[in-house]
Amino acid sequence: LSSINLNGQVLRPDSTKKKPVILTLEGADQAAFAAIPDSKGYLNDFENIFNRQQRDSLIKLFNRYKINADSNQFTVVTINDYEPYKDISEVATAFADTWQLGYKNKNGVMIIFSKAKKQARIQIGEGLQDKLNDASNKYILDNYLIPQFRAGNYCAGTYNAMDVIFQILYGKK
Repeated sequence: LSSINLNGQVLRPDSTKKKPVILTLEGADQAAFAAIPDSKGYLNDFENIFNRQQRDSLIKLFNRYKINADSNQFTVVTINDYEPYKDISEVATAFADTWQLGYKNKNGVMIIFSKAKKQARIQIGEGLQDKLNDASNKYILDNYLIPQFRAGNYCAGTYNAMDVIFQILYGKK
């Protein structure tokens, strides 16, 4: 996958190996996030960004698509920091590996972001890369997630991005 900056400029990798989409957001640095905690299900708000109403709204979105009805697995993760990992890509992989997200059919999708570290990523398992590729991920980030994040609307950005992902995979609901 490609990296992009806030101006929407795509930074192409030097090698042919796929690289993660990494976006830089605005915000302040917070305390370190060292260990991978247990999953709380669809929504893992370790940065405590969402209030109860926002959490309920996001969970209703997951339930609307009846995610448990198929082999795809989805989660949203917020983190203060990603140390001791080098970057958000490494910590996303650590979360996916620890939680075995989408392992059965490699059909996992994770939106992970750190308001404090100003980064976001959409992590897609190999089994879904025919439907969610570099171009679609960049489009989702650029048009649904990042504009809302820039305005401080983390719930709206997360909701909109997940809704588009679900529509790509399952059609409108």
